[in-house]
Amino acid sequence: MDVYGSVLCSNCQCKPITEICAICHLVGYCSVACTSEDWETHCRNIHSSKTENDWDPVLPGLWLGSVCALSNEKFMQGIQAVVTAMPYHRVSEELLSAWLYGKHQRRVLVTDDPSSDIQQYFASTARFIDIHLRRGQNVLVHCFGGHSRSVALVLYYLAVYHSSRFPTVAAALAHVQAVRPSAKPNPGFMQQLENAVAQSKKLLPT
Repeated sequence: MDVYGSVLCSNCQCKPITEICAICHLVGYCSVACTSEDWETHCRNIHSSKTENDWDPVLPGLWLGSVCALSNEKFMQGIQAVVTAMPYHRVSEELLSAWLYGKHQRRVLVTDDPSSDIQQYFASTARFIDIHLRRGQNVLVHCFGGHSRSVALVLYYLAVYHSSRFPTVAAALAHVQAVRPSAKPNPGFMQQLENAVAQSKKLLPT
């Protein structure tokens, strides 16, 4: 089935795409010229992220990865729920919807900037992850490169829902970095994590 239809070029936004990015399969272009023009803002960044796996296991059923994971049909067949931590730009929404068709989805609209308010998404995203894992479903949490936004969301889940095993954010981060060495939320996200985890523990019954 042709999932691309009349999706417009990610660069010029004028003509239907004729080819898609060979790496992420989520950005399409109408010509070689548009592909070249978009190299600096998309292709170079995502090609550099290919130095590691597109996805890595964090816990049984819980996976952490980059946007590239979505284009692996075999892997995605085993995923029932997806958390996408990216804003509505750069990646074609039509293509994203096509790859995620039939999946339970949660969208976290945040940029990878230390001043971005990712804390507002921690609790609801952790509940989403927990609900689907308890149902025996596999969950993928991803952002663009799988290094900062998605990692922050997973760290909150580990530190709150698995606090006996990961009593601190640092313990959760050490576990994640053991399976995904490049995992490193930006400093602003780390501070928000520490605050949110501390607050959540205050709410627990004594």
